[in-house]
Amino acid sequence: MTTESVNQHYIFDVQLDNLFEIDEIVLNNVEKAASMVALRAPRFCEGFDVRTEIIRLYNKYFGSAPHLEEHGLMKYYNDLKNEIIQNPTLISLVLCGINMKDTLINNYTREDRTRIQLTIASISRCLIRMYFTKYELDKTCRACPNFNIYFKES
Repeated sequence: MTTESVNQHYIFDVQLDNLFEIDEIVLNNVEKAASMVALRAPRFCEGFDVRTEIIRLYNKYFGSAPHLEEHGLMKYYNDLKNEIIQNPTLISLVLCGINMKDTLINNYTREDRTRIQLTIASISRCLIRMYFTKYELDKTCRACPNFNIYFKES
């Protein structure tokens, strides 16, 4: 085992306690191919910006503090997951956001009064790790339009 492989952290290999502490989550080949759907979209869709699209998507679910505090985070994670299942292209945005720690979407106060920052990275990581199984993620990635263009077996 090389030093490189020791330092790589795949989302389903990370302990939940460390999910937000890891500097970089590495995507497997299926996840990379799905993320390329969003990363290559600007070449075909004028004005498309991955970060802007992620922010737009996450604000739809996590942008309102009063709604978050009234209904809780679980409701909105489940709602977002359901939209992604209906529109698999969105998983490409989520995967692109997995390491974008610098963009705050909202702050959330838990019942125990602790505040957590909902960043693009924290939402992406939590959604994938806690609301998708490996099988569901793989299936959703493969359902992305143009997935086969970017997917390479290794």
